Amino acid sequence: MKARFLTCLVIVGLVIGLTVLAPAPASAQSEETINGYLFSKLKAIASKSEESMYFIQKFNNAEVEIQKHAAQYQDDSALRALLGTKVTITGKMEGKVFSYKSVIKCPHATPGC
Repeated sequence: MKARFLTCLVIVGLVIGLTVLAPAPASAQSEETINGYLFSKLKAIASKSEESMYFIQKFNNAEVEIQKHAAQYQDDSALRALLGTKVTITGKMEGKVFSYKSVIKCPHATPGC
């Protein structure tokens, strides 16, 4: 009886310990800010599925796809208004796509803008 109780106690302790020490899920990642040049590319050109994909080109020439906040086949008005300008965008990386929370024209006081 005592052996069974001790075994259960050890298992519960291990489960609680592993839960506390487990890494935070991807959704708990902290926000990050990216400065760069905002541009778009057309996806599925000359088809009924044609739509814009948005990207930010960082100042080290790396491109990051931006997840738009609009219905499929519709333009994202917040991103569309700032196309072709240097922007500061805040949000989280979700896989290979950056999900933005806010996007503003890059302030001149920002280094690299």
